Amino acid sequence: MPKRNTRRNHTPRFKFRVALEAAKGVRSINEIAAEHKLAPSQVTAWKKARTDALDRTLGRLVVLRSS
Repeated sequence: MPKRNTRRNHTPRFKFRVALEAAKGVRSINEIAAEHKLAPSQVTAWKKARTDALDRTLGRLVVLRSS
């Protein structure tokens, strides 16, 4: 019987740590992905999601401060 592939479920904390590491830019996306056994596109997606969330949060703070 062939081995079935199982999906890995990553915690939000793990995703945040990987995205933060990618955002720092000290190492390449490929290096980070290889270390964590992830696809580089997954690391990029988590980095983008983190950046977008931060932009939305900062945008709300600017709106609240200017009111």
